[in-house]
Amino acid sequence: GESAAVQKALNAVPAEGGVVIVPGTCAVGTPGFLIEKRGKVVLRGVGENAGFKHLSPTQLLTQTFGPAMVLFRQCTECAVENLKVEGNNIGVAAFGFDRCSACAARNCRVENVAYPANAAMIGDGNVRMRIEGCFIGKTGAGEWTKPDGTKVPDATRGIWFGNAAKGTGETDLYVGKNTFS
Repeated sequence: GESAAVQKALNAVPAEGGVVIVPGTCAVGTPGFLIEKRGKVVLRGVGENAGFKHLSPTQLLTQTFGPAMVLFRQCTECAVENLKVEGNNIGVAAFGFDRCSACAARNCRVENVAYPANAAMIGDGNVRMRIEGCFIGKTGAGEWTKPDGTKVPDATRGIWFGNAAKGTGETDLYVGKNTFS
């Protein structure tokens, strides 16, 4: 269906890069979208409702986070732009970035991402990542079970980049002009 066509278009972007246009709302199921070891690939929404609606969880994980609906892994100068994501209260981050360089999320709107997703946007091990002009709203609450069985309140964050494990920190991360609700 629609999501298979988007992944096919992403796979068809030439080595020198290119833009994949999303003109309307695309339903996204379990496969999600993986962009791996690519350069200058831009996934861009064009139109008022251009973007994605989650239908089910994916298995696309970063080094320490996951899952994500759109995952950039070891990419350079790639981006998501002008996309509206309806999380549909499913526990999956909208966008994930894993060991990327000079990638970005610009002017995107992400809503209704549910727990146990780590955040609406996740990433680790990136260099010169930019998140700007985005709106993130209505992320969910839940609880986490410790190994001893104790339940602890937790919640899905708006943006979570970087972690404590070796190789998962961020270098030169810019997060600005975003709105959270």
